[in-house]
Amino acid sequence: MTTAIDFPQVSGSLPLSSGDTLLFELAIPVRARVAGQTVAQVRGMEGFPRECIFIALVDPQGHTALPEGNTQLKAGHNVILVARRTQVAQAVEFLTSEPPLGAGLASSLAQTLRKLDFLAPLSEDELEAVARGAELLQTPAGTELFRQGDAGETFYVVISGEVAMKDGARQTVATVKQGGFFGELALLTGEPRNASAVTATPCELAAVGREDFRGVMMANPAVALEMSRILGQRLSRLGGQAQPAKRRGLFGR
Repeated sequence: MTTAIDFPQVSGSLPLSSGDTLLFELAIPVRARVAGQTVAQVRGMEGFPRECIFIALVDPQGHTALPEGNTQLKAGHNVILVARRTQVAQAVEFLTSEPPLGAGLASSLAQTLRKLDFLAPLSEDELEAVARGAELLQTPAGTELFRQGDAGETFYVVISGEVAMKDGARQTVATVKQGGFFGELALLTGEPRNASAVTATPCELAAVGREDFRGVMMANPAVALEMSRILGQRLSRLGGQAQPAKRRGLFGR
């Protein structure tokens, strides 16, 4: 009970041994600093408690995996860890911190977001708000950002570098370069990712999460309707007979 009060981010905990060690479960926020990083990368970062150990990862469908050094921490997934009770606060803070973009980069990102057809109804202030909420990721080549079939909670803008979009056979079907974006359809429709995304070079990316849109939509329902209409037109052009109003996506839940 004390742990739940002190750390509302922790969804469950269990004291071990004499009580000085704690097993606990924690959700990785959409804009968490560590989202997209591997277990080995996180453990090597300054500020992460050395005696905090990753035990398991749980995806949104409840599937559990035992982590290895190259296992990626994904936004929206839960991690199960063991740490000394005195280090739990440090671990929780480190794994859930969400660094904001700088003002200059946020303004530049807002201009890039203006190029997306479904964001056309947003005002300049609304675009700036979405950009300021984005998370900046710096990833080495070969980093898997998401897999085909994953839930879509984030879309990405390439600030520098190149990202390869791969099909189920792991063949590259498209390359997204500086100024490009990817992952927005799964985020908006609520359907699984239709391709995997892997960095082809070291990349700097801006990750924009579902919650950033929800705030704008709730404040301006007329904008939400117009964005839904534009999205429906785009899906029709892609050859799908989609009906966005019936989907469990951004606007339907």
